[in-house]
Amino acid sequence: MNMDVGSGSRRAPVLRPFTVISVFFPPSQPSIGRLAFVSLVHFPLYFNSHLAIPAGIAFANLRYRLWDIDVLIRRTLQYTLLTGVLALVYFGVVDETMQPAEASLWLGDHKRAG
Repeated sequence: MNMDVGSGSRRAPVLRPFTVISVFFPPSQPSIGRLAFVSLVHFPLYFNSHLAIPAGIAFANLRYRLWDIDVLIRRTLQYTLLTGVLALVYFGVVDETMQPAEASLWLGDHKRAG
């Protein structure tokens, strides 16, 4: 896999954070500088870099109007409402069918021995 960015004779190497850490702060020599670099530089960059893809998608959607947001909001609300109604119907049917079973099997007021 090519780890260079650019084309032709102008190529800039892509530095990996672990390479930078291990060059300046070798793992065989733990120090306060390594701890400071990892906690103050590497972890914030690493965790915040995971926000780049969702932020890029959101930016592209808003900037270039790639999705019709009204349709998304409307469908989200429709499917949420439909899911809620189906859940209520399901649990209502289960509750109504379990009441006679509880009465016939003495499950309603039966106390367990033990």
